[in-house]
Amino acid sequence: MKSIKTIVEQIIIENGMEDELLLARINEIWKNQLSYYADNIQLSKYKNKVLFLNTNSSAWKKEITIQINDIIRQINFELKENLIEKIIIGNF
Repeated sequence: MKSIKTIVEQIIIENGMEDELLLARINEIWKNQLSYYADNIQLSKYKNKVLFLNTNSSAWKKEITIQINDIIRQINFELKENLIEKIIIGNF
């Protein structure tokens, strides 16, 4: 008999929702560990080891650009895997 966790993981994989699940995990890290940014910068999507962020402020875009390597390192540390290699920031 399969566990509920195994069944849920299988459904996620079958429906190609791995990136959405990972984005939800990253969002929790973003709100809890990187809360300094959370009010002004939103996570948009995750695809192929790239995290896409949105902000409507050029000042916050510059702040993220300055801290980008530390942010990647911190998120990967919390995920316990190197799943983010790049961050792209858009002004929307």
